[in-house]
Amino acid sequence: MKHNHHRVAKVGFASIRHPRRGLSLALCLLLILFNFVGAAPSATQRNARAAAQPKKIRLVLGIVIDQFRYDYLTRFEDLFGEGGFRRLLRDGAVFANANYTYTPTVTACGHATFMSGSVPALHGIIANEW
Repeated sequence: MKHNHHRVAKVGFASIRHPRRGLSLALCLLLILFNFVGAAPSATQRNARAAAQPKKIRLVLGIVIDQFRYDYLTRFEDLFGEGGFRRLLRDGAVFANANYTYTPTVTACGHATFMSGSVPALHGIIANEW
């Protein structure tokens, strides 16, 4: 008959042989518990978050100027007024290296792609006559 001298008494999550394992597990459970308890925002926190959220977009303006090269925006920037192209360059979305991934790149396809972010095969505008 073999004697098992390496028998370990179990105590809760821990064992006498590996007390750090049980301590680590207990600390992890406490951290998870405190995270859930602390995650519930107070009324003041909810109001502060609501006030900090950006306003909903009311208008999207897309400007397309056929045959207008991108470098014209920087080349003639000193001629732009504060409320026109200069404001759009400062506050708008500017794509300096945009490329079409489809053909033909005719006006209707290009405008629909520009405003939808999709390609003609998905947005359905496949020609100027469409």
